[in-house]
Amino acid sequence: MNNSKFQMNEHNANAMDFLKNAILIIDTDYSIVYLNPACEKLLKVKKEDVLQKNAYDLFPDAPEDVRHIENTIKYEEPVKVERMPYQFGDFNSYFDLETHLLEENGIIIGAMAEFTDVTEYVKKEEKFKFNLEQMASNIILLPEGKGILPLNQTIIDDLEIDMIIQRVLLSVSEQKLSSLIVDLSSIIEANQHFFHSISGLLSALRLLGVNVSITGMKPAAAQGMVTSGISLDQYNVQIIRSLRDAF
Repeated sequence: MNNSKFQMNEHNANAMDFLKNAILIIDTDYSIVYLNPACEKLLKVKKEDVLQKNAYDLFPDAPEDVRHIENTIKYEEPVKVERMPYQFGDFNSYFDLETHLLEENGIIIGAMAEFTDVTEYVKKEEKFKFNLEQMASNIILLPEGKGILPLNQTIIDDLEIDMIIQRVLLSVSEQKLSSLIVDLSSIIEANQHFFHSISGLLSALRLLGVNVSITGMKPAAAQGMVTSGISLDQYNVQIIRSLRDAF
């Protein structure tokens, strides 16, 4: 790597001071030569305390997988990371980050990191996903130890079916159900993983002594299950055209 003493342009610095995104610039010795107010707020530091300090010395506890600006210098390769966990010490955040190599006359003189705090967005998304998983694994309780599990397309498109099944089995055990109707009327199409997971659910329910009925299977889903090589005969499952017919 060619080293060149970094000189921060005052005009550029003044312009970046007003950016909403956090900006951090280091030279080839990993010394901090600039950070804007947004970066000060995000990293919980003051400019006068960190300028000309080595980035490794400033955050000695930072794990290697968040040292992207330093690695941009080290490997001479810019990076782009979305939802990067920034979780060490007092930090518990998520950043969208992009780094750039800074060159002058073909010589690398530093690196710049531009990052945005997306912590609130990630937390809201995680909460939303958790609520979806709760809804997807929600069993409608009926009298006499019976229940209905209405599965929908969301668990295939957006959620982890294996996690849903774990919650279903736990709920079945806690509610001491003796009979469960698995309604597939909202499943338009499914992948092989879904069918194998359903097979695992049926096998586990059989071991728990739960009688299982499947309702509402659409032609495309039925064809997909046949193609997957899964046979429902071994699980002693009752197949019913619709949920209404089940009653």
